[in-house]
Amino acid sequence: MHKPAIRKPLPPHLPRETVMHEPQIICVCGDCDRSRLTCLGEDVTEVREKIPAWLKVIRHVRPRYACRKCEAVFQPPAPDLPIERGRPGPGLIANVLVSKFCDGLPLYRQSVILAREGIEIDRATLADWLGRAAWWLATLAMLIGQYVMGLPVIHTDDTTIKIAKLYEIEAEIVGKSADIRLATRRDRGQPLLDIFHVWAKEQRRRISGKTALGRAFNYALARWEALSCFALDGRLSIDNNLSERLLRGVAAPIVLKSSGTLRKTFFF
Repeated sequence: MHKPAIRKPLPPHLPRETVMHEPQIICVCGDCDRSRLTCLGEDVTEVREKIPAWLKVIRHVRPRYACRKCEAVFQPPAPDLPIERGRPGPGLIANVLVSKFCDGLPLYRQSVILAREGIEIDRATLADWLGRAAWWLATLAMLIGQYVMGLPVIHTDDTTIKIAKLYEIEAEIVGKSADIRLATRRDRGQPLLDIFHVWAKEQRRRISGKTALGRAFNYALARWEALSCFALDGRLSIDNNLSERLLRGVAAPIVLKSSGTLRKTFFF
């Protein structure tokens, strides 16, 4: 028998707004008064709701004061803004950055979304904002780069060679220590790599380098050291699927038609 799914309570940190639904009082006795009714309890239904993002204009007002006696004039300095003499506030720039690089929303789509709210900002202007924000974040990016380059293992995006037997071996050692992974790869994976390497070089000599298959062999063999380095270090993964999935987070998928063929690509 299928058990009904148990719903988890909604997150307690979300603010609550109460909408009270009072019943219509219709009683057969004809003498009911709401003030004399006894409350037996209440049923509560909670639903998630989203308040659409909204834009506002912040007016920075700097009054000037003058002394009639000494004629001195007093006025506070202009506030520091992310873009000098620019119109966007830090919150708007941050939203464009997060939408572009975290949510994979291209600038042209952000421009359309803003236009629906009555704000005309073209893609070139949004791109200029990104450039200005990059200047502000350059120091932070440098520090992050130093930290990443100091790590013993770095995942990057690159094309991989998929070999079914090697992946079967990798599936057996997922979650194992680096020493166990390395020992297993040396005993079982390295011989398969050596066989494949010899076979790939033989195929490259037989196949024209101008064909798609020939280019694939040339690509793999030219990068053989990088493609096979996982067999020499138990900390490494056989492929870069993790980094590829994360990379798609900053790109939006689109479908292009080329020579009558539809292909999926990513628009940054």
